[in-house]
Amino acid sequence: MTKERNDTMERIVNYIAPTKQVKKRKKVCAYARVSKDKDEMLNSLSNQVSHYNKLINSNPEWEFAGVYSDYAISGTKEDREEFNKMIEKALNGEIDMIITKSISRFARNTEVLLDKIRLLKRTNVDVYFEEQKIHTISSDGELMLSFLAAYYQEEARSVSENMKWCVKKNFENGIPWNVTILGYRFDGIKLIVEPTEAGVVKFIYQSYLDGLSIYRITKFLSQKGIMTRLGNTIWTSGSVRRILTNYAYTGNLILQTTFRDDYLTKKKRVNNGEVNKYLIEDSHEAIIPLDTWSRVQNLINASKEKSEKRSKGNYLFTGLIRCGCYGKLYTKANGYNKRLIWRCPTFNSLGKKFCQSQSIRDDILQELIAKELKVENLDRDIVVKNISEITMLQNNELIIKLLNDEKRQIKWEQKSRSESWNEYVKKKAKEKSYENSLSKKRGGDGKWLKSQ
Repeated sequence: MTKERNDTMERIVNYIAPTKQVKKRKKVCAYARVSKDKDEMLNSLSNQVSHYNKLINSNPEWEFAGVYSDYAISGTKEDREEFNKMIEKALNGEIDMIITKSISRFARNTEVLLDKIRLLKRTNVDVYFEEQKIHTISSDGELMLSFLAAYYQEEARSVSENMKWCVKKNFENGIPWNVTILGYRFDGIKLIVEPTEAGVVKFIYQSYLDGLSIYRITKFLSQKGIMTRLGNTIWTSGSVRRILTNYAYTGNLILQTTFRDDYLTKKKRVNNGEVNKYLIEDSHEAIIPLDTWSRVQNLINASKEKSEKRSKGNYLFTGLIRCGCYGKLYTKANGYNKRLIWRCPTFNSLGKKFCQSQSIRDDILQELIAKELKVENLDRDIVVKNISEITMLQNNELIIKLLNDEKRQIKWEQKSRSESWNEYVKKKAKEKSYENSLSKKRGGDGKWLKSQ
């Protein structure tokens, strides 16, 4: 019996369970903005941080990406350090969603608000406003924001106008606006002498009249640990100069010496006649007699005129170099082998402990600038027509800001002392050789050189 082969084979089917896909968690952060000068607002910040920590960490689909906060900065202004840091991280893909309490906390300036929102939206970053319950990533989010931001901007303008009116009324009644000055305390109506601080003020004035420079007074106050009005022990030449020129120490007040004409930028401007000033005579007890104050002003003006005459020399970088730590203008000094050096005045007076911005030799800076501007013979005219500012950083780095706002960061090398010494020796040897050659031509004794 033949056995027939069955060509039909039974198929074997195995069941494969679907792989469970792990959903990527959304990186979520929060932004808060409070006023530093109000204790209740500082408590509010602590509460906001705690609230956002719980809110974000309680959602299993979210990953906590931090809480960013700015102090005492208006929502109408753009120079918010933490805010800008948060935006940068979001654009770099480190944040997927930002939560904030309201539109006014994020920005009151409509232009700034929409600019940032659109920038974030292009990289799929959502901003959620809790009070308004708006997600900017939604289709109607931007339209709603436009209306609400315009409302908050108008509200900011109204608040600013009301504040200006209050300040103006106070000035008209001879009442200063929240004065903070060494030697006095403001009780809401007038200035009251604080005896210990008044003694420091008298010492500063007397020291200056006795011939001590502002630099020396600054150094002395810092070394002795004497407190500033804000409780610091680090004094600056600027703070000492402001004390020496403050008319309020005579018992008289000049009000509205500065003003803000733009409620959005809130930049302070010196009042050169744009708005009224108010002179209030005998408004409070004097610390410095008027004749003493006048004598000090005469000395300061004389010193300023003398300094201006000296600075009219052929220094290429006068008024252009700024400290990367404090933003102060660099001053010139004599360095090793009497070479011209540019350095921060804080470093000059208090040392490296207080300022780490690098000093730089004038000849090295000239080489760097000439190379960047691609010129062979560098002069003051070329410098000021191309460069608006040079910022000195740490670790031999500097930033050159051109007049077209272009910035160039440069790493430079400081020559070692041995290299400088070798250059100095070579220079002196060359000069000596030149003198000897001239001496031989002129008779050999070389005495004629001293009379040239």
